[in-house]
Amino acid sequence: MVSYTVAMIARLVCLALCLVVPGWWVLIPAAGVILLPAIAVMTANIVTAPDARRHTRHSLHLPALPGRKS
Repeated sequence: MVSYTVAMIARLVCLALCLVVPGWWVLIPAAGVILLPAIAVMTANIVTAPDARRHTRHSLHLPALPGRKS
């Protein structure tokens, strides 16, 4: 949620810059106004499982071999 809010604030800054920047330079903040909402939504929708880091190859709990202590 914080990343989405930051992106929307950056979009407002780009929108304000569109009103101030002269000539062809206005295309740079205009691109920000157009692209930032899509980028913000995509990054806000990235969700990782809470236990995704725990399940690695090295942390698998395999049964001990017979005759060996674990």
